[in-house]
Formats: sequence, structure tokens, C-alpha cells
Amino acid sequence: MPNNGDCPPTILSRTDSVGLAFVVEAGILSATSLTLAIVLIIRNVLRYKKFGSAYRWNLVEVPADVYVLSLLFGDVLQAVGTSMSAKWVREGNVTPGPYCTAQGVVKQLGETSVGLATMVIAVHTFVTVWMRKRYRVRIAVLIVAVYWIFIILYIGISSGEHRNYVEPSPFWCWVGPDFAQDRIWGEYFWLWLTLFVSFAVYVPLFLWNQGYLSIDEKHWWKVHWYRTPFAEEAQGLRRRPTALSLKLLAYPVAYSIIVLPLSIVRWLAFTSKPGCGRSSVPSAATFITVFLHGCFGFVNVVLLLTTRQTLLLFDDPRNPSRLRFRHATGTALAEWDDEARAGDAGSLKKRVPKSSKKDTIVGLKRVASLDSIREVPRIGA
Repeated sequence: MPNNGDCPPTILSRTDSVGLAFVVEAGILSATSLTLAIVLIIRNVLRYKKFGSAYRWNLVEVPADVYVLSLLFGDVLQAVGTSMSAKWVREGNVTPGPYCTAQGVVKQLGETSVGLATMVIAVHTFVTVWMRKRYRVRIAVLIVAVYWIFIILYIGISSGEHRNYVEPSPFWCWVGPDFAQDRIWGEYFWLWLTLFVSFAVYVPLFLWNQGYLSIDEKHWWKVHWYRTPFAEEAQGLRRRPTALSLKLLAYPVAYSIIVLPLSIVRWLAFTSKPGCGRSSVPSAATFITVFLHGCFGFVNVVLLLTTRQTLLLFDDPRNPSRLRFRHATGTALAEWDDEARAGDAGSLKKRVPKSSKKDTIVGLKRVASLDSIREVPRIGA
């Protein structure tokens, strides 16, 4: 039932203020972690400028670099939107107005973009590992640009056309109860779709990695199931993906763990509260799930620093066991895949130009993950 008017200010009880204070702390934790990540990325660029003369490098060299940068930017918006609730904790109430509208818009931009970036990372992992398809950075940039344009236009137009698009709901500001469809298509749908895609991608890749599923060497859609793990040396079957090649799935897995409880609580609140005011969902459940969601930026930074050693130039060029391909000036690096690293010489041979075979063989011994692929433009390309 529509509200047909502005939602009144929410008066926060002492319990509400304490719970909201924890949510704010989660936002500040994520914002601080993301600031540290940005500083480290700048350090990486400066370090490669000083010590990376033996490499041809760029900050964004593979599609995963683009997706992770987009994810981190969405995390920044989400952390800022969450931290803005500090004003409500200090004042003891949540009131409509320009600040309230800004918080709602920033939160929706951040939460939706984080969901879409996570979904794209899951699909990217499936395409590169399962289907063995490669594509250039420019395609990844186009994909990211498309969903960012969609998010900005959808939220910008909606918030600009409707005076009460963002209202107290009730512990912070978000899309008002008059705009249930905008809540769904502007955020909820993409969060749920990301959960579904993450599950659909992770389960078969995990089963393949454990040996309960195999894929035909020539046709990626031909799948065989086993009650016990299949033998690696079976003829006509692709080698299992290594755990290292699946590390990028840590992002959608972490997202699913954090967002699933939040989605359940939000859906219950969405269906039980037709207008303004508090829902029948206990406020403690709301604060706990939102607190965990607010920590997602911190979680992503931890994953970036611990699982993706070659993304965004985090591999140190001075390290003798560096993970990056070393090559002479003027040569090109070939793309490779998990099967090549595992010993599938046939798939590697098709991709290695004569000028870079030596460098690629050396690099294969050092590369630790699928997305250590570094796309290097050929001279004259």
C-alpha cells in the first residue's frame, strides 16, 4: 500500500543508536581499509616505475584488474553511505532532507555496483576457466561501463523525478516505500541475481576441482559426473582446475556469505512493512546483517592482499621469485590458461609466438594464478 506522502522522522531509541553505531563502525572500517588499498596501489605504480624497467607493465593489464577496480570503487561508495549514518547516531533521529537523499543515493549506487561487479567476476571466472575463452581488457572496460551507466542513469533519473524517492527507512535513509519497484529493479534484483550466479558458478567449478565432474577436452559443454573422483590421466578429459586458478571466486563466495542473511532480512522487512515505520523484523537482526554487509569493503581488501598476488601490480618487481613474465624490450607475451600451466602443451603451443617462447616457459614456472596473464600490446598493434 503506498504511503502517499513523506515518511516522518525516525526517533532512535538508545538500543537503536547503539546498533546503528556498530553499523557506522563497519562503514568506517571498510572506508579505512579501502583507503589503505588505494595507497598501496599508488605505491605499486611508483614501485614499478622505479624497479620495473625489465617489464612492460600497466596498472590494468587483464580483465580481472578492471573488475576488481570497479568492485573497490563500489565498495568506497557503499562504505561512505554506511558511514553517513553517524549523523543520525549523533542527533538521535533520522530526518528527511538533502543529507538524507544523498545517503540514500550513495548507498544504492554502492550496493548495486558492488553486486554487479561481483557477478561479473563470477562469470569471468567461469568463462576463462570452464570455457577457456579469453578476451581483451577493452571488452572488460565496456562491460563495466555499461553497468555503471545503467546504475547512474536509473538512480539519477528516479531520484531527480520524485521528491520523496529517498526517505527514512527507518534507521537510515534509503528508497522510500512508495517506490517498491525501484527497490527491486534498482537493487534487490541484482543482489539476488548475483547470489544465484555465484552459486551456479562456484558449485560446478568446485566439483570439477575435486574430481566429481569432468569436462570433455574439445567441447566445454560435455560434462561427466562421478561418484568418486576421476583419474587425472583419463584420456579425452581436461585436467582439473587448480585451487590457485579459482581464487578469484573468493569474491563472489564472500559476497554470498555476507549478502544472503541481509537479503532474507530485507525481504521479510519489505513484505511485512507496506508503508513507513518499523517492520516486524527484530531490529537486532537488521543491525547484525547490515553490520556484516558494511564490512564487505574490508573483506574485499583482505582478499585482494591475500589471494590475488598479481592483480593491480601487487607482485614486487624486485622479488627474485616474482610472478610476472620477464621479457626483453620489443617482445610480446602470449596468453595462457590453466591447462597450459598444468602441462597441456597443445593449447599453449597455439598461443606462443616465436619471439616469446623462452620468456613464456620461464614465466610459467613462476606464475601462481590464472589471472597472472598480462596482456601486452604487440609492436605496431
